[in-house]
Amino acid sequence: MKYFGTDGIRLNMNEKDNTSCLVRLGEYFARRKRKILLASDTRKSSSYLKALLLSGLLKNTEVVDIGIATTPSVSFLMREEHFDFGIMISASHNPEHYNGIKIFNAQGEKLTKKQLKKIETFIDSDEKVNYKGGSYTFDSELLDKYVAFLCDQYTLKKFPLKIAFDCANGATANIMKKIKEKLNAPWDLYFTKGKINFHCGSTKLSQLKKIVKEQHYDYGIAFDGDGDRIQMVTKNRVIDGDDLLAYFALKYHKNCVLTLLSGKDIIEQLTAHHLRFEQVPVGDSNVSQKWKQHTNWIGGETSGHLLLDAKQPTGDGIFVALIFLSQLEPKESFMRRKYHFRMINLPKTKKMEDNFYRNKIEIFFKQLFPECRLKFRFSGTENVLRILLESKSKMKLKEAANWILKVFKKDEENLCAE
Repeated sequence: MKYFGTDGIRLNMNEKDNTSCLVRLGEYFARRKRKILLASDTRKSSSYLKALLLSGLLKNTEVVDIGIATTPSVSFLMREEHFDFGIMISASHNPEHYNGIKIFNAQGEKLTKKQLKKIETFIDSDEKVNYKGGSYTFDSELLDKYVAFLCDQYTLKKFPLKIAFDCANGATANIMKKIKEKLNAPWDLYFTKGKINFHCGSTKLSQLKKIVKEQHYDYGIAFDGDGDRIQMVTKNRVIDGDDLLAYFALKYHKNCVLTLLSGKDIIEQLTAHHLRFEQVPVGDSNVSQKWKQHTNWIGGETSGHLLLDAKQPTGDGIFVALIFLSQLEPKESFMRRKYHFRMINLPKTKKMEDNFYRNKIEIFFKQLFPECRLKFRFSGTENVLRILLESKSKMKLKEAANWILKVFKKDEENLCAE
């Protein structure tokens, strides 16, 4: 697709101006009178993108702006307040110089590829939208309904737990402050203001690991910039999306929707407990589409997008965290990991896009490292090639990673020489 990736529109604000499509995106919704919910995370560029959207939206829509909010809060309020569409300005887990757009329907679900293609067709068309008069209202108090919904998911435990939350300097910070106050919970919040996702959040766990270890927390719980992901740490390990899915699957005896990047550990764990699973391409919208076909299943990604309950049909880090903390036992056991994995992100080049070239690398790789799993995937949110490596042996994994890096470095040097 031209504008939309695996999770909406994603823009690099440091590159040449690529935001002109946002005016047309606003005009797409303004073709008919509609009620639109608008929100953004904490990126500085959000006000600029919001202005572009509004210049199109306000030709004929009723816009209600709730200010800084999480992506899942938009999903929830879509259903509760009967909006026609929700627009979230966010680049999720990406660094601050990225930004983007996520769109929800009236049921609080991400739009399908078919719907997104219709929007792209309109953006590139010459169809004009005349001004008929829209309206704009700022109403951040709507978020209190979402906060109340989240608090209803939590049951206070009788035994004390020391919890550190990493809010990624993003949209979860304000919501977690309200939840903590309303529940009178003895939790500590970290990374509540500053540059979004900068050395913090669900994709940068090193600081949280240090905090948990040095200050003796039972758990560290990390969100990403817009709050739709969750990762956890203890003193001894990282608890990722696969770990949490396996935990809930066994706890509630639930079948699972996984992605093609899900590790061998969770597949073996589900199989051993006679639980079914289906795998879909990476992307929370792909997980969601399959999840809707299976009543009473759960689903998610290794990255921490989890779908546990129809009450919240999109990834919601806070929702998952509160459910987890509500049914937690003093000594909880998690999936035993036999496999080690590593994700390598490399800047995308034209040569990498050649299927023959990648297939040739895979053939050589399998000959050299038959015990390792290799998977290539172009990111739908960044201009990078993601390379997943998985092996039972840490040593072999390291050797495989070094080989991959040397292969691509050698090719880059050859390309420069040409």
